[in-house]
Amino acid sequence: MIDLRKNLDREYKNLLFQGIYSEPGVFEIEEALIRLAEDKRVQNLVPEVAGSLFALREAREAGDMEKRETELLSLYLALHGAGSRYKKEEKDKFRASQGIECLPGGILPLVLSSCLIDRGSVVADLGCGNGLQGLLLQMLRPHQKTVQAELCGELISTGRLYQEILGLDTQSVKWFHGDISEVLLGGVDLVYMYRPVRPSKQGFEIYRKIAGRISALPHAVRVISLADCLNGYLGDAFYILYQNDFLTVFSSVEAQYTERILNEN
Repeated sequence: MIDLRKNLDREYKNLLFQGIYSEPGVFEIEEALIRLAEDKRVQNLVPEVAGSLFALREAREAGDMEKRETELLSLYLALHGAGSRYKKEEKDKFRASQGIECLPGGILPLVLSSCLIDRGSVVADLGCGNGLQGLLLQMLRPHQKTVQAELCGELISTGRLYQEILGLDTQSVKWFHGDISEVLLGGVDLVYMYRPVRPSKQGFEIYRKIAGRISALPHAVRVISLADCLNGYLGDAFYILYQNDFLTVFSSVEAQYTERILNEN
């Protein structure tokens, strides 16, 4: 029997109180980050990854789990921020919407998100930056497709480089360059979003627009909202499946049947 709430809570507490290496999936994430950091093109783009990679390898060889966790997170942060260079028109749109630049989602939500993904899943990351989160989710839990939506073209170029290095084909990862509230969500059954804009008048309108597009989907869907900005916007078609002090998982009422079947088998 699988209880989704209990499973999410167990994963969260393991990661929070026992450390990120308490979950087997973190090893796959670590290997993917190392593969990216070893590539000379990435080292040219993000020179600091070489030092983080060396420190991580040292910690692994020494069996120092605390230092290994610290250096893994350091490597993740360096890779996550690469490519954040906006063209003038992109920057103007970004400022007008009160956008928040390249907030790192972290490793914890990746492991939690993987509990809700199977091979047939279609995942959309709205405001994906260079797409590192979505790419790592594909490595951690391979699924049908990841839709990566981002306003900055340079970040997408960096993400395409990461995709190539990780060996993810063009069928499993699709990129959308533009306003994240305009991305087509047909077929998407899991939306992943880390507060893309500030809680301002402009931001609230974007939240309403995104929530409206998600709510209009005719099929079962779940939403992972980090630093939750969608509570109160998704309406009665959704309820909170799981919540902690870091993220909220919303589930459409239509998804309740699937959850009940999972819980019964």
